[in-house]
Amino acid sequence: MINIIAAVASNGVIGNKGGIPWNIPEDMNFFKEKTLGHVVIMGRKTYESIGKPLSERLNIVITRDEKLLKNSEAVKQNIIVQATEEHYNNEHYNKKASLTFPVYVGSVEEALNVAKAYIKTDPNTDKNSINSDNKSFIDNDINNNDINNNNTNNKEIFFIGGQSVYSEAINYADKLILTRLYDPYPGDTYFPDFDESLYIIEYQEKRDDLRLEFRIYKRISK
Repeated sequence: MINIIAAVASNGVIGNKGGIPWNIPEDMNFFKEKTLGHVVIMGRKTYESIGKPLSERLNIVITRDEKLLKNSEAVKQNIIVQATEEHYNNEHYNKKASLTFPVYVGSVEEALNVAKAYIKTDPNTDKNSINSDNKSFIDNDINNNDINNNNTNNKEIFFIGGQSVYSEAINYADKLILTRLYDPYPGDTYFPDFDESLYIIEYQEKRDDLRLEFRIYKRISK
C-alpha cells in the first residue's frame, strides 16, 4: 500500500520556512500511529527539518546531492540484493540496523523501488503474494506495474513531504491520509490540488475541539 500522509491548513499550507506552522500533539500522535514500523519517504529538506531518522521506520530520502547518493549506494544495493530470491533468507542481513540511518535515492521511482525491495525482505512477507519477477527490483528502468503491485505484506509506504515529493507521489498513492485543519496558516509550501471525485472517504473523524478533521481518502481510479 502506497500512502501520502500530511497535515493541511484550510488554505493548503503544509509548511513555512522549513518548519510546520502549528503545533498539534494529537496530529503528531496520529502521524506516528500510522507510520510506525513502516517505510517513510521524504525530500531532503523535509528530512533536514526533522533532524534525524524517524525511529522504527526505514527512512528513504530523495536528493540530488551526488555525495549523499554515493555514500548510500552500498546500503541501497544491499537492500535490493536481499530482495532477490537467492538471497531472500540471508542470515547476515541485519534488517534492524538498516533502520538507524537514511537511505538516499535520486527520485520518487527509485524510492519506491528500494521501499518495495525492503518490504520484500520482511520475514512476515507472504512470498506467494510477491511478483516472482525480481528483475524489477534491480533494473534502472522501473516498471510502474511493479511499483504499484502492493500485495506484499502488512507493511506500507508513506510519503511524508514536502511539496514537490507530494506532487509527484500523488500519482502513485492508493490513499491520502490527511489532517484537514479548519484554519488558514501563513506558509510557503502547499499540498497539491487533487480531484476528490477519484477517491472515496474511507475514514473520517472530526475533532472540533482541535479545529481539525482526520480524513482518509482511498483512490478508486488511477
